[in-house]
Amino acid sequence: MMSDLERDADYRQWCDERREATMQEIGSMSEEEITRTFGPIPEPPSEFPVFVYGSLKRGFGNHSLLAQSKFHGSQTTAEDCYHMNSLGAFPAVTTVSDDCENGYSISGELYTVDSATLRKLDQLEGNGSFYTRQLVRLNSQVIKEAWIYMMNGLDPKNTWDKYLSNRWVETDDDIGCQEWVQR
Repeated sequence: MMSDLERDADYRQWCDERREATMQEIGSMSEEEITRTFGPIPEPPSEFPVFVYGSLKRGFGNHSLLAQSKFHGSQTTAEDCYHMNSLGAFPAVTTVSDDCENGYSISGELYTVDSATLRKLDQLEGNGSFYTRQLVRLNSQVIKEAWIYMMNGLDPKNTWDKYLSNRWVETDDDIGCQEWVQR
């Protein structure tokens, strides 16, 4: 089953393909003739939901990148398939296994960002090399899935908490959730 964001990506690709094919067909037609003949060309989505759990949260060092973005509140992931690791100055989330055994939900914040901000976040997170942006389902009634930055190639059991004095991963086993906190 295709997710809403995957459908949005397919829709954006369809829009781009339609726009290119239409431009080849129309040659020297005016914009008015184009609209009358083909109808308006739909625009791709301009906002993207992003779920953040570490240094991008309010009160942490990289939050300024989200200062102009819409905040939708604190959320948790819908599945308990993750493990949060402390890497010192920032955390990293990994998937524990395909069957979600011994995993946690992740607590974070939900934002909608424009495409320029998404590109900045991709750059900060090293999308595709250090972290990979992936879709995650949320326990939200409004936005059911969002992009999250997942760590590439990290052992879920590895942690550097002992080197920190004011930031760490807090685990609440009663509710099966992990959160990056600052004291």
